[in-house]
Amino acid sequence: MKYIEIHKLALAGNDIRQMKRYIDAIVDIRDDYIHNLIHRFVVMLKKYDQLDVISFKPGDKYWKELDAIDVFVAKKEEEDILVESY
Repeated sequence: MKYIEIHKLALAGNDIRQMKRYIDAIVDIRDDYIHNLIHRFVVMLKKYDQLDVISFKPGDKYWKELDAIDVFVAKKEEEDILVESY
């Protein structure tokens, strides 16, 4: 993922699905690194507008991370509005 971001490569659907299969193989390991990996994967998909390439199930780790990112962004935007109103 870091290589893709550094070199600003285009993401193909097959590449994304393969990356998800690799992550799925280790997703049940309870480790902060795995959580960070899922976070970076979801952020990358959102950044490149590729969320529709793979399916998320409500309640799975990808879904929860996507929801957490959206809540964080909404909260951040809300805070910016409050700061600007003063």
